Amino acid sequence: MNREKAVNTLVDANINLLKFYEMCLKTMRECGPILKQGFLDKTHIHYGKEQSSRSNIHTDMDICISDHIINSVLENYVSCGLSQELTIFSEENGLYNTYECIDGHLTQLGASTNWVETGLMLLIDPICGSIPFSRGVADFCTTCSLLVNSYLLFGVVYDPMCDNLFSAFKGKGAYLNGKSILPAESRGISRAYVSIEHKVFRECFSEHLHSLIQKIMRLRVAGTCGLEMAYVASGRLDGLIKKDQAAYDYLPGLAILLESSEHTKDNKAKVIDRNRIEINWDTKFDGSKLSFVCASKSIVKDLISVFSM
Repeated sequence: MNREKAVNTLVDANINLLKFYEMCLKTMRECGPILKQGFLDKTHIHYGKEQSSRSNIHTDMDICISDHIINSVLENYVSCGLSQELTIFSEENGLYNTYECIDGHLTQLGASTNWVETGLMLLIDPICGSIPFSRGVADFCTTCSLLVNSYLLFGVVYDPMCDNLFSAFKGKGAYLNGKSILPAESRGISRAYVSIEHKVFRECFSEHLHSLIQKIMRLRVAGTCGLEMAYVASGRLDGLIKKDQAAYDYLPGLAILLESSEHTKDNKAKVIDRNRIEINWDTKFDGSKLSFVCASKSIVKDLISVFSM
């Protein structure tokens, strides 16, 4: 089933996805005071099975925010006019939990570590940027995205410290706190402000990367994928290079970036994976990690050269 038919099937079944989207926006904002307080207080750090992992870290607040979002979804799902099975994935526990609507309530059917290809699936990252959060650096966000039969429909990225709520629903525009956003106008590589992930330096350092660093105006290194993609979507950044990003990391920002570029002719931004394949609304996702660049069309070729074929 293609994407248009997949979405139409759900809409024809009276599923109010826009109302669900609006509920998610409200829920994300509710996370703000909780995260701010947790940021100011001492927070306990938990490590995954591999203690040496640079990214396998979460805090008590990851658990708290994950629980808050999931509980809000479970409580409000039916009131949004939804009745179809829903799968919820949270980065905090790494499980795809599937729920069925029975007697007006969501009841859990089971849990799996595998990607669920069909139906509605909500992906949640309670704190994208757990390392800076745990160190007292205000560079983190909370994100969620919804897929319909593995096609992206909306994405939300919330920066609680700046109270910046980035959001996009397919065909409805991309917004920052309710105001429409667009990517930056073409500035050329010599005036570009580009974010490059630490992992790119560790694993992809080459003459191409060295040359790119010499050409750009300024370099940023950060680990908040969704927020950085939202920065490209809103013109704060000109480009971004990421490696081996999980679906829950890149899909929320991808929705915002794609939708912001849908409404401009002159300053579109593109998302290209390391195999030179463009990622768009018609891309069907399978949960695989993605290495990619996103940038204004004038510099995207300069950035993709980092992933030499």
